[in-house]
Amino acid sequence: MSANSWDLMSENLVAATGVVYFLASLAYLWQWSLYRRVPVAASAKARELVASDGSSVPSSEQPAESDDAEYRVDLYGRIGMALLILGVILHVGAVVSRGLAASRVPWGNMYEFTLTATCLIGIGFLAFYRRVKLDWLAPVMTAFLLIVLMADRVLLYE
Repeated sequence: MSANSWDLMSENLVAATGVVYFLASLAYLWQWSLYRRVPVAASAKARELVASDGSSVPSSEQPAESDDAEYRVDLYGRIGMALLILGVILHVGAVVSRGLAASRVPWGNMYEFTLTATCLIGIGFLAFYRRVKLDWLAPVMTAFLLIVLMADRVLLYE
C-alpha cells in the first residue's frame, strides 16, 4: 500500500474511534444514571415490613426490583466496556497506520504525538481497570479520550 492509502486508513480509523468512544461514553453515562434506581443496602433493610405483633414480614417486591435495576446497571457497564475495548483496538490501528503512512514512529508532530499518547492512556486504563477497580472512572476516561482525540483531529491535523 502507498503512503496515501495508509494515511487515508488512519483518518478513517480515527473517525471510527471517535464514534465508538462517543457510544461508550453514552453507555457509561446511562449506567451512571441508572445507579440512582439501585437501592442502598442500608435503606433496603430500613424499609422492612413489620407485622402487628412486631415480627418482620419478608417483602418480595423490593428484591426483584433491586435485582432488575442492578442487572441494567451491569448491562450498560458491560456494553460500555465492550465499546471501549473496540475503540482502543481501532485506536491502535490508527496509530499503526499513521506510522506506516509517515514511514517513521508516529510522534514526529503534535498530531501524531497526541494520537499515540491517547492510545497509550486508553491501553493503560484497560490494563488497570479490574485490578484497581476503576469502574467509577470509565465515563470520565471515555469522555476525555473522545474530547482529546477529536480536538487533536480538528486542531492539530495538517
